[in-house]
Amino acid sequence: MPVTLSIGADVQVNDQKIPRSTVNASIKNLFDAQEKLNIKGIIAGLDAELPGINAEVNADMKSAQVKSNIKIDLKSVMAVAAPLIPKFPSPSDISGLIEFTGSAGTNPENPLAFDAHLTGSDLEVSGQVIKEKSIGPGKFSVHLTGIIDLQAEQLDLNTGDIHILENSHIHASGQVEQLKQDDKTIHLKMSDLYLDVDELNSFARPFIPKTIEIKHPDQKSRSWLNHSQNHSQAFQKFSI
Repeated sequence: MPVTLSIGADVQVNDQKIPRSTVNASIKNLFDAQEKLNIKGIIAGLDAELPGINAEVNADMKSAQVKSNIKIDLKSVMAVAAPLIPKFPSPSDISGLIEFTGSAGTNPENPLAFDAHLTGSDLEVSGQVIKEKSIGPGKFSVHLTGIIDLQAEQLDLNTGDIHILENSHIHASGQVEQLKQDDKTIHLKMSDLYLDVDELNSFARPFIPKTIEIKHPDQKSRSWLNHSQNHSQAFQKFSI
């Protein structure tokens, strides 16, 4: 028999009414057929709708996996938050969507596989908060996959991808040993760093001094900055 809990709240702060927030939680398979506590069979879920924020978390103890999805609408969040921030520069406009999705294991006694995505899209900022300038739209993405073994004190990063705007990116993988110790050993493998100079220059132009101008012999060609070192494809070992 499932157990559910629903909470709705209307909040008012400094004479400002905050849009209604709701939280719904559910638990299934809490007890087995013999009416005994069934920890390994529990399926739990949490849904939350806050001003500009939607969050969903689901845990399935039988399959030993937890999944989450969080979406943040910056424009909606700032509409509520800005009036509550003392001396917030106004008028300002901050908009875009931030989204996090992730999955991981639930048993800390076993190696925990994880897969996480963090993305930002249609990101724009303008107004007093950046001194009447405007930047955007822009986007980014970060994708991490790997395994954490707490018993062995080891983190294996299988995928570490970072993308900025359309074309700039870097990829990494590696391993961290002795996680619980002050002196950690890190093995790191990184790809070349690709920066689309034209694209980055166009995006950040409002903040680049007018005395700085990027020119190319062939204006029709795309400019790339490829940062590469001879050891970039080899594992590097160092301690922190």
